[in-house]
Formats: sequence, C-alpha cells, structure tokens
Amino acid sequence: MFSDKMVKVIPPAQGSLQYFKILKALVDPDNYGGLCNLWDALKYVNRFIRKRSIIFIVSDFIGAEHDWFDELRVTGYRFDRLLGIMVRDPRDDFLSTGVGSMRFSDPFSDRKMVVDVDKYVEEYKKAAKLQRLFVEKQFHINNGGFVQTYTTEPFIKPLMRYFLLL
Repeated sequence: MFSDKMVKVIPPAQGSLQYFKILKALVDPDNYGGLCNLWDALKYVNRFIRKRSIIFIVSDFIGAEHDWFDELRVTGYRFDRLLGIMVRDPRDDFLSTGVGSMRFSDPFSDRKMVVDVDKYVEEYKKAAKLQRLFVEKQFHINNGGFVQTYTTEPFIKPLMRYFLLL
C-alpha cells in the first residue's frame, strides 16, 4: 500500500488467507493519509512483483499527478491482469444543494477559502465525472479494467459484477 510513500507490503500469494490479509490492510485506518504518488507505487510494482500476478490499484485518484500513465502502461502489459478500483466518498463526486457558503481547506496545501457551494454544484459534478472518465480511460487503453465504488456501499458488489462480466 502506498500514499506518498510505501505504507504496507503484502507479498503476492494464493488462497483465501491472502484475501483476508488484503481486506485487513484495506480497512486499517493507519494505512491511509498522505499524498497520492501512483508513479512510485507502479514503479515498485513493475520492478519487484513477478509477472504472473494480478495487480489491484485501489485509490480515490484525487491529487494524482499525470506522471503515472507511462508506468501504468508498463503495468498493464506486464501482468496477467490489472484492475483500477476507484473508491470515493460521495462528497468527492457530488455537492449537496441548499448549503450556502462553506469554508474549505485544500488537503494538499494550507490554502483555505469560503465558497458559495450552490453556485458550483453542477460544475463540481461535471469535473468529478470528467476526472473519473479520464482515469477509467487510462486503465482501459492500458489493458486494464476499472471499477468505481463509494465508501457508503459494499465494494464487493461492483467487484463481483466486474469479474462476472469477464
């Protein structure tokens, strides 16, 4: 697991025990926080993980620079399967209406501002959708799959739908 640095390594393995190791790491709040550095994560995967592996990239992809696409291309053609899983809070994609002005903080800097949220509901929704479609396209053109889920729903349903469609 990566943020702006390596957080946890789960060596590839087979069997149901591996599933539970991954699940335990995914729900551990200590494994979250920091910035999003997909380039370093993919570079690590491409160098140290054996070719006959399935690679899952689980992220909200918020704050990810555009420097990771070349490494994603290598990952997509090097491994047996590549799957991007976008996990977001609904507030990452949709703003509530009727809220009025709110104070916001940029999670990547110390910048703060007051915004009339109602003015930006549609623009925010469109920008979030474009970002999701862009990330999804990067996975598809690089021999990978893509699934989106929200923190308010079980992630197993979209994953099962994806694997049943293969």
